[in-house]
Amino acid sequence: MARRSTNRTKLFLLAALLCMGLVPSLAGAAGLPGERLVLASEYFQWREYLRDGTRLVEEKGTRVAFGMEASNHRRIYPGFLYRLGGRLYLGRLNYAGASRDPQDNLTPLNSHSDYLGLKLQAMGGQRYGFLFPGHMLDLKAGLAFEMWLRRVLDSRDASGQAASGFSTSYQVTTVRVAAGLFHRQGRRSSHLQIGLNYPLRIWQRGSNDTLDIQPGKDLGWFARFDLEGVLPFVNPRMGLSLYYENYRFKASETINGSYRPRTRMDSVGISVHF
Repeated sequence: MARRSTNRTKLFLLAALLCMGLVPSLAGAAGLPGERLVLASEYFQWREYLRDGTRLVEEKGTRVAFGMEASNHRRIYPGFLYRLGGRLYLGRLNYAGASRDPQDNLTPLNSHSDYLGLKLQAMGGQRYGFLFPGHMLDLKAGLAFEMWLRRVLDSRDASGQAASGFSTSYQVTTVRVAAGLFHRQGRRSSHLQIGLNYPLRIWQRGSNDTLDIQPGKDLGWFARFDLEGVLPFVNPRMGLSLYYENYRFKASETINGSYRPRTRMDSVGISVHF
């Protein structure tokens, strides 16, 4: 299983690097300016719950990310808006989970989990005239695609028995709508965006899975606050962003006594744009 996991990671990294190259390529082909490097750090939490509400898994910790983004959100007049982005992230998290039998009896298990993921996003919309002096309204819609590998490391359960690690692959495609408020004052500007996301497709596959069972879809939301011109006399392109995003997956249907638990994912982070 270790060799299979290593090969899968190599293929994932190759696909991620190829996809990351799409951001500047698409922006250049469409004549869209505003490409910037993105560096980010985020606090991530993943929780899974049984049907009776008992928490099965909790993962939490810090992930780091880097990527590219092309955007014209600094424009000072009404008109067309766009944002294309791609980022690669990784991190080692604390894993507090449990092994579960078909009757939902649990044996506690503490370990660590490694994350490696890629997220691509494309949004477009319109910036409208002044709501009041210095402020304009944005309305946008778009799509996001995210895929990641989670590998839980070997450990021992609460009874002292050796517990083998396992890996899980995820792919999530979401449709996104958002409203924003843009404000400019001199060399500096700020932009607040709040929106909703809904999964069009969720795919999950674990190394120990024998059945094809996928989570249910549920509505999530996201928010982002951008500050531009943080150091206008040093680097006028430099910006700072604070962001929050979540996914909400419903429990799946039960097939041969097995099901996917209800899942809540939350991430909050800070990023710097150059």
